[in-house]
Amino acid sequence: MRACLLFFLTLDLLRCSVFGAQFQAVIQKIDGSSITISRKGALTTYRIRPDTTVILNGQNVKLSELKAGMSVNVSSNDPQVATRIIANGGAPIEVSRDTGPNVPPTAPPATLPPAATRMPNASPFGAPVMPASLPKDGTREITLKMTVPGADCVKIQNGVLWLEHVSAMHHGMPDRISINDESWKPEWQDRLSSQFTNFRPPLASFADNPVAVTKLSGRTEIKTERPSEANGYLLKITVTDTPVGDGEYVIHIKW
Repeated sequence: MRACLLFFLTLDLLRCSVFGAQFQAVIQKIDGSSITISRKGALTTYRIRPDTTVILNGQNVKLSELKAGMSVNVSSNDPQVATRIIANGGAPIEVSRDTGPNVPPTAPPATLPPAATRMPNASPFGAPVMPASLPKDGTREITLKMTVPGADCVKIQNGVLWLEHVSAMHHGMPDRISINDESWKPEWQDRLSSQFTNFRPPLASFADNPVAVTKLSGRTEIKTERPSEANGYLLKITVTDTPVGDGEYVIHIKW
């Protein structure tokens, strides 16, 4: 009896490790209640159920609002069903015309730049994966307000802002967040938030621009890693609120 219990427990663990998968891919085709994605040179089609969560740029949307070429993060507890899809609504990537399920495409879905120009430190949850052309005359000023319950990191890269929770999960996530006076309630996947892209006009590039970060209010000093070519023009602002509680912070960024 004990051997049988161990066997079924091991089987359950294997099933979780195989089917509880999360990975990044590129949308090849949206067809009614299914999505075909490209990952590592192979195409896979997943069914979409009514309870499947579909998020685009931090907002819950319908599957039909996604487009071929978008970068997505797919969660699946079943080898044929997607339970959660997080999409990046940036410019579509060119995809193969061969959209049949599980058929290797004749060419890669996107042409990657040289390794030296790829974006490091990109969040797997809604953050940009590849550099994009950002306007020179875009938004150059951000006022971020949020309540920090422990330690959190604000990241801005390639026109996208997202958060990473640093301290213990039981402290809770940042709350009462606003960006340039616009309220924002991000989705969370473990320690990573969905992305905020609703800058009007879009953010200007950090390249060749000195960035000034100022804490306007908050009881603890902040730490800043400024964008550079070496870090893929990633701005990191870490707030460690001590003693642990609910500290309100206002941070001003200008470049």
